[in-house]
Amino acid sequence: MDNQSIDMMPLEELIVPVVVPDIKKQSREDPDYKLTATDVDKWESKNGKIPDGSLIVERSHYVEKDIRDSIKGEHVSASCRD
Repeated sequence: MDNQSIDMMPLEELIVPVVVPDIKKQSREDPDYKLTATDVDKWESKNGKIPDGSLIVERSHYVEKDIRDSIKGEHVSASCRD
């Protein structure tokens, strides 16, 4: 990719494979848990090699918490305010 803004990029450059390792159990047990290479290796052992250029998006318990919290008000991770 050149140093283009996203609105100038061709659509085919924005569509990539996505993999979603599930770390809900680990993140419930440890609130500071971060996705590790071991988690990715486990995902690959079950699902196959992650294709080059893929986006890795973790599935953690934080999503469940954020969804519950967002019902009460602003969703922190989606806030764009200064």
